[in-house]
Amino acid sequence: MKTIPVFVMRTETGRFVAKYPDGRWTPECLTLDNAIMMSTTPLFPIAIERNDWLVSQQRVPIKKLDVQPLEFESLS
Repeated sequence: MKTIPVFVMRTETGRFVAKYPDGRWTPECLTLDNAIMMSTTPLFPIAIERNDWLVSQQRVPIKKLDVQPLEFESLS
């Protein structure tokens, strides 16, 4: 059995993030368990190769979104 250390932090929004083995942070997760599992996914790539249901058979179209900054009025 091998122990894999996982570094987890709680964000200001109350969600959890964990460090990937390469030092990047995971996206925010709702639960601690999700953050831990997400941080270990690069260590076990064989799961995707063996489980066809995890792989999308259909390509997803990627398009550039035109995002405009939001403007807020001062309440004071």
